[in-house]
Amino acid sequence: MQLYVPNHDVLTALQGKDFDLILGYHRGPFRGLGQFIAPLATAFEASAGPTMVAIISIIASENSPLLANVYPYFAYASDPTDIRLEYAQFTAAEVVVQDGSLSYTNQFDAMIDAFFWAMENSGAGNLDVVVSESGWPHDGNGNLTTPDLAATYSRNYMRHVNNSSGGTPKRPSTLREGYMFCYV
Repeated sequence: MQLYVPNHDVLTALQGKDFDLILGYHRGPFRGLGQFIAPLATAFEASAGPTMVAIISIIASENSPLLANVYPYFAYASDPTDIRLEYAQFTAAEVVVQDGSLSYTNQFDAMIDAFFWAMENSGAGNLDVVVSESGWPHDGNGNLTTPDLAATYSRNYMRHVNNSSGGTPKRPSTLREGYMFCYV
């Protein structure tokens, strides 16, 4: 069952039932975050903040991770002039974003760390983040969505998530869990 608003009465009525419950914020991928190019300064948007803090509080009380859809494609497609393709596709050979003491060679890690910073900056808690879906479309937006780009992202995403060193610049020792959304 998925709920988009953490209604206390509904959650109390469902307590102890034998099924999975997903709390979500229905606005699409990363639209609840403010600027996330520089993760350190990220906060939840004013309109999303109270809902996200309530959701995170409930998730934290159950000792569960926050599920996040992480799509570097959408950020790249919205600003291909300022966001490098290599950064979005895990192929940058050097640091692209320096955020305080943290160095980012890919946008995926920056987006995950943006969630960590937004949670900390809102006082909402310190949850693990599980990538519930990520991917790159193979068609539909001209030269930004080709089978080669989709294959490159998918291959590099799986390699990155399965890397034994795990983690992000902010949380280097945190093991990642991620799932692929398949565009057919």
